[in-house]
Amino acid sequence: MAAAALKPDPQPTSYSIKVEPRFVAVLEQMAREEGCSIEHLIETWVELSCVELGMGRTVTVTDDEMQAVREGIAQLDRGEGIPHEQVMSEMKARYGW
Repeated sequence: MAAAALKPDPQPTSYSIKVEPRFVAVLEQMAREEGCSIEHLIETWVELSCVELGMGRTVTVTDDEMQAVREGIAQLDRGEGIPHEQVMSEMKARYGW
């Protein structure tokens, strides 16, 4: 593993959240495509947000995932990136955003 895994809390806290109807289908589709639950998606987003905010959280990254990141960076270095507008257009077409 490239980074230390978080130790699960012995007694995680549960929260109920309200999700706008327009996002429910998006979450369901993303969960199906990722082969996970909506709860897992949301938990992952929270964890990644903590990392971005510098809150000392780390996520588990496999060697294969790290290699994929390195390959992506190499593609960007070669100018093979996808423009932001195109990504957003594809996301809108795929998820209805």
